Amino acid sequence: IPFQGFYSASKFAIEALTETLRMELMPFGIRVTMLEPGDFKTGFTDNRIFASQSSTNPAYQASCQRAVAVMERDEQHGAAPIELARTLATVIEKRSPRPRYAIGMLAQRLAIWLRRLLPNRLFERGIMAYYKVGRL
Repeated sequence: IPFQGFYSASKFAIEALTETLRMELMPFGIRVTMLEPGDFKTGFTDNRIFASQSSTNPAYQASCQRAVAVMERDEQHGAAPIELARTLATVIEKRSPRPRYAIGMLAQRLAIWLRRLLPNRLFERGIMAYYKVGRL
């Protein structure tokens, strides 16, 4: 997600750790799975903290503001967190859970699949268009 590098990096790290633990712990009967939540209606939007230069650097200011506006819209129109809790409860009860579960708005779940199917350049253009960054 544009302007969410640290956030995205932490998600990638958790994904790698989860995949590794899944293989390492499988022989012991321990099942590891990953929930990939999209945007949910929480206090996240109101508590967002910006790096000091993100709102003043003219090279990024307009693009960052447009991207964050899209993020905030998606967060404010996301599902209630109880939906995530219900999915978690369902996954916990499964005897053989899938390696991952994408949860959230259709566009966000679709993006996960498109990332795997589309060439990188085309996928990146779609993401940039969605978040209104780049050449507009």
